Amino acid sequence: MNIKKTNSFFNRNKWLLLLTLVFIIYSFFRFINLDERIPFAWDQEQFSNQIRGIIKDHDFTLLGPRVTNDRGFFLAPYFTYLLVPFYYIFNLDPNALILFIVVLNISFFALSTWTIKEIFNIKNSLVFLLLWAINPLLVKYDSTPWWPILIPLGVILTIYLLYLLVKAPKKILLWSLLGVTLAFFLNMHFQFIFIALFVATFLIAHFRFKLTNHWLGLIISSMSFLIMFLPLVIFDIRNKNLNLNLLLAFFNEKVLNDQPYYQAWQPVFTNFIYPLTRWNNTMVVILFFVVFTALLIYLIKIKKNFVKTLYISTLVLLMITALGFSLYGLRPSEYYFVYLYPFIYIAAADFLLMHKKYFLIPIILIFLVVINLASLKNSLNIDPGGLQFKRKVAESIVPYTKGKKANVTFDMPIDTNTGYIYLLEVYGVHRSGDWNDPLIIIRSPSQKGDIVFRDIGVRIPPELK
Repeated sequence: MNIKKTNSFFNRNKWLLLLTLVFIIYSFFRFINLDERIPFAWDQEQFSNQIRGIIKDHDFTLLGPRVTNDRGFFLAPYFTYLLVPFYYIFNLDPNALILFIVVLNISFFALSTWTIKEIFNIKNSLVFLLLWAINPLLVKYDSTPWWPILIPLGVILTIYLLYLLVKAPKKILLWSLLGVTLAFFLNMHFQFIFIALFVATFLIAHFRFKLTNHWLGLIISSMSFLIMFLPLVIFDIRNKNLNLNLLLAFFNEKVLNDQPYYQAWQPVFTNFIYPLTRWNNTMVVILFFVVFTALLIYLIKIKKNFVKTLYISTLVLLMITALGFSLYGLRPSEYYFVYLYPFIYIAAADFLLMHKKYFLIPIILIFLVVINLASLKNSLNIDPGGLQFKRKVAESIVPYTKGKKANVTFDMPIDTNTGYIYLLEVYGVHRSGDWNDPLIIIRSPSQKGDIVFRDIGVRIPPELK
């Protein structure tokens, strides 16, 4: 008995040590130079202004991000309200985004560890997280404070809820949480609709003809899902169904007024899986779908119960993804597909571990690091147009405007001036609006006599010096 206890103790400590090492690797790529890597552009300024209105003016919003462009429909504002506590702690300073990213990444690491350990074992968790940690595309996405950053967390949480639901299908609370989760993350990014289809596939595949026996759970889940859209319903009641009309127009009129091109998504998908292949050719899309489909079919044949259904639903999700984006017919962005990576890495980790060829795992990991070395390095580079540099620019102006009237203008490439106005207002630099007042110029490239921050210059007029 004592020997067994001793072995158990050393075994637990061994896995705890390995998990700690994986967390260090994961944290290195997510958190090193994080304060100088965070962007603060149009999206960040937009939700920062909303948060400022909520905290300072009690101007509560019913609308969140807009889908596609200025003719798209709106999603609910849950991301905005999620950030309110962080901005409140930091007194509206957008450095709150640093804490938000740290908390979110640690939450993803912890939830992924627990979920995959429960479904498989701790070895699968470690391989999954190592694969995730060294993907340069995911390093970038996990360090960017905007709505899609939450999608991977939403996928893992959805899988975990399905796992719990299979174990206890009569628990109404789980059905309710599933509906809330799907709606919440759908309002982070519309591509989460594919995960809703994945869930529908899973429920049908698992319960089959017995699904009708859980009609109460289905109703509760559907009601929980729909109630999460209440802010948009209230907005439409107040504004003559404006958002509903935008939604209908989005699907009926092709918002961008372009002719659909069914292969438009494939070059983008090539970029999405580039960290896995280093092959920048659209033929790799076909190869990826063939290989991943073969892997899933193989796993479906040898797995049982929950895991088997998970892979069946993943295979359907893969087909729906190809079909959905082909019908969409417009060029998406790489982050539209980020919901697929949890499934890719779960299946890959399972395949690598099931035959106990453990020596292959470090070889594959080293290979992926080597082929992505330049991209990993670039993903950790300082962003000269990011939050900290814009923050320094705004702070440099503060001493010259205390108790004085002044205006601020910009002379730089289009869209690179976003974020400054919010920072100036937060730090107390109020633009008078009177062009007879002294004019401060923030410009790029800098010129002689400017206060210089890398390639950004600040011209302070003589009247303010």
